[in-house]
Amino acid sequence: MAGRYIDLGPSDGLALDQPRVAVEVIDNSSGTPRSLGPEFYNTFLLDTGATGVLAVSGAASELKSNGYETVATYLEQGVAGFTPMDLSAPYQVDFSGTDFTRRTIDNVRIMANTDLNFGGFFGILGMPAMVGRTMTMDFTPWSTGSDFFMGTNFTAAPPPDTGHHYHVPLEMVEFPTSGQINPEDPVPTFAPLPFAPVEMQFGNVRAGGQFVVDTGAQLTIISSALAFELGLDADGNGSFDEEKVDELEVGGIGGNVLMPILEAGTLGVQTTEGVSLEWSGMNVGVLDIDPSIAGVLGMDLLTSGWLGKFFDPGAPDGYLQNVHFDFREADNLTGTMILDVTAALDVVQGTPDAGDVNGDGVVDGLDYLLWAGGFDQFDGDATWGDGDMNDDGYVNGLDYLIWSQNFNAPAPGAAATAVPEPASLGLLLAALLVALPAQRRRVTPSR
Repeated sequence: MAGRYIDLGPSDGLALDQPRVAVEVIDNSSGTPRSLGPEFYNTFLLDTGATGVLAVSGAASELKSNGYETVATYLEQGVAGFTPMDLSAPYQVDFSGTDFTRRTIDNVRIMANTDLNFGGFFGILGMPAMVGRTMTMDFTPWSTGSDFFMGTNFTAAPPPDTGHHYHVPLEMVEFPTSGQINPEDPVPTFAPLPFAPVEMQFGNVRAGGQFVVDTGAQLTIISSALAFELGLDADGNGSFDEEKVDELEVGGIGGNVLMPILEAGTLGVQTTEGVSLEWSGMNVGVLDIDPSIAGVLGMDLLTSGWLGKFFDPGAPDGYLQNVHFDFREADNLTGTMILDVTAALDVVQGTPDAGDVNGDGVVDGLDYLLWAGGFDQFDGDATWGDGDMNDDGYVNGLDYLIWSQNFNAPAPGAAATAVPEPASLGLLLAALLVALPAQRRRVTPSR
């Protein structure tokens, strides 16, 4: 695609793994902490596409048998409709990643349903656990063969730059809680979802928008509106029945739906360095989740390249070594996804559009802000993403002239940068495609 880009390679089309945590629910209502479990079914999916916390199947049964108190029924909406959930009293929720360090969120109202099944995961630990924290998905165990599963870690701040970090700005979007049966009922503990700027190209057509970054989705999904805009309806008959290469039954909250799979060309994620990270050979699902959602960025992209390594230890590493989510400012509705590109693939190609500092295909106020932030801050070592548009190592008035001369000159099919306000939807994109077996982990006791 136009501008500066890194060609990561073809999408695997399948998520090799998803992040997992061990969870314990604690009742503090009596003044003495009492564990409600789950003792055995404690492996939950850590899901950036989930607004809340949810226990299902065996975990929900364990919690109820140990005294989980239900205070209301909440109608949660997902990919295929509404499902009634047992809403809990406020509880403490403890969780740990692969470092087995206990973390805590307090006063959490959990949703539970014993009839739902998410495969190897017994619940969803969504964004309430990640707000104010940094979370890392570590793929390097696959490089050495030291573990079948990815690492899932929490840190106070993102780790130091390896020299191959690319930063994707995230807009955190709050979705309303609208599933109360009675207006006076309490609502689940919810937190905002992360949206990232994405652009796709199919043939000569470019289009895009803001995608939910969803570690609970095994496959990348686009809306039908975006699919039509890209020209994926080749015969123009208003459906994708003739164009689909496959179809997939997608399970989640609300039941199952049948989703067509289409060939969709190239997908690029825009970074603040002014470089687009691009996956080719895309196969995507087409599913309308909510009018505010142009698409879902799934784990099939983030783990791409590692599938070959998994089957052949002598093969090259996957495209990304780590993915870091900086949600420390999520309460202010901003965040950052940091993609640590494998060194051998970190080769920037292409020529940037004049004045387009952030590489989103539009010369606008966002580029000016980057230039202003970098003005006179560098001593010969500035980069394009810092605002150095004439490549002389400095951010100064010469760069401003380049920006001003090209201001408001969008490239054809430029990606949108604004997130529309969501409809009235208590959204839980949780477990769109959860399939891999889970490994039991125990929260390390703190007492």
